[in-house]
Amino acid sequence: MKLTKLVVHIGHGKTGSSSIQKTLMEGGPGLAKQDIRYLGIMLEYAQNTAKQNWQIPGGADIFFSPQKADERAEEVYLILKEELEVLTKQGVKTAIWSNEWILERHAFMIPILQRLWDEGQEINLQCYVRRPDKWAQSAYSQWGLKHKTYLGEIKPFEKWRSDSGISFKAYPDVKQWVDCFGSDFRLFNFDETGNVVAHFLKVNGVRDLDVVNENITPSPEIMAAQAVFNNRSHDAVRPLSFIPFLNFLQRHDPAGVKTPELGDLMPSTDELARLVEESFDDVEKVNSILEASGEPPLSFASPPKQIDQPTSWEMEQFLLKAVFGLFQKVNNLQHQLDKVKKEKME
Repeated sequence: MKLTKLVVHIGHGKTGSSSIQKTLMEGGPGLAKQDIRYLGIMLEYAQNTAKQNWQIPGGADIFFSPQKADERAEEVYLILKEELEVLTKQGVKTAIWSNEWILERHAFMIPILQRLWDEGQEINLQCYVRRPDKWAQSAYSQWGLKHKTYLGEIKPFEKWRSDSGISFKAYPDVKQWVDCFGSDFRLFNFDETGNVVAHFLKVNGVRDLDVVNENITPSPEIMAAQAVFNNRSHDAVRPLSFIPFLNFLQRHDPAGVKTPELGDLMPSTDELARLVEESFDDVEKVNSILEASGEPPLSFASPPKQIDQPTSWEMEQFLLKAVFGLFQKVNNLQHQLDKVKKEKME
């Protein structure tokens, strides 16, 4: 009986991981028809009965915590080993685990997967990389604007980059996986995939699955409104906090905090050019691995598209729609209230 192959999609972040995961999650029945099983982000779909406290989609903080790491590593190893044995008996040909945080946590994850690999388990590691300047744009939009992870006012890109200490270099992490797994580690150029979900499905022999796009960059006016919303709070602000206001109304800013235009917040052409220069050695090394994998190298033939500042008309339409929606809701509530009052009087 042929053993179930384990595919581990390890990232990189900001390369469509959320869309890959949502597509696999919603495509469960279609995957089952092809003898493929999705194990989730935190192995939440594994069939072990005694679920660990980290086996939930939001369990990454517990999972990657340095506390009791040895115990957790043993848990992961046993869950994977048991799951793959069960799936093999069920005739499943491929199991897919997708977690974009794994790439950078190689010190914790490599020994677990290597242990299975050394025991004869077929494992295919898959990772996507993209140009550091485009990665920086996407990362800042997500963690600098949409999810304000820091205290105080919204920070422009270069200030955010300096304070967060975030790295845009992929090679040091990628090298750890290449050195361990060799040809069983596959690195793909995100910039050349077209639709990354369709690419991932094709690479893994998945057919006839509807592609779901998740965590898509919002329009300029929505991003601008969210930046203003987040800038009203001194505390960190999660993206979900904005949704009720997005769906209902952009409330007035009582503090009168002035937010710089997106063009002043987002990385400038010069800032991104310096970032590319700083990443030159890293890009060369990543490209050597891409070329060895038969993939086109990261290309800088064209600069990344700059984020546009929304026009006044775009913002006026956005705010008018919010006002009209509010008016309709208030009007409906008033009619309901008048009806209740009338019924009580009768």
